[in-house]
Amino acid sequence: MPAYFFTLLLGLTEPLQFGTNLPTTAPDNAVNQVECILFEMGAPFQLQTLPWLRARREVKLDGLDGYFTTHLMPEMKAYGRISSPIFLESWYWFTHPERINKPKNKMRYGAVRGSYQANWFKTQNIIAEVGVNSLEEIVNVMHHKRIDRILLDLDDFELAASKLGINED
Repeated sequence: MPAYFFTLLLGLTEPLQFGTNLPTTAPDNAVNQVECILFEMGAPFQLQTLPWLRARREVKLDGLDGYFTTHLMPEMKAYGRISSPIFLESWYWFTHPERINKPKNKMRYGAVRGSYQANWFKTQNIIAEVGVNSLEEIVNVMHHKRIDRILLDLDDFELAASKLGINED
């Protein structure tokens, strides 16, 4: 994050309210890095787990002070700026095992609403036929064959599959 951003936060006495789409207890993710940075700065804060679209809406309605992101979207350019990366995601295609040989142009895609992957799909003219609110939901929807393919961070997929008791293969 840029230094001027942290300077603005240091004078606040109320805990900052931030939104994240990942569970705050998830291991090894950007939440850990943001918590460490804010803790080391002595800035009081609270993190809430929310779907991306709700977090953005809460910021606009003054229900949250902000959310942290790795992708600057056009709507954020007026008030946001991307810093050096604090966490790198590893995106992978996950395809239902029974649909591996299905032609690419026949694949049904799904995404978490408001996610980076959903936004990337739009830039690639990929239609996400199913949109859900959480990582667990999108993995479960694919598991039940309502969609054929998803694009997720490897750690996020493994965490969601584990929580659902789904074999990662």
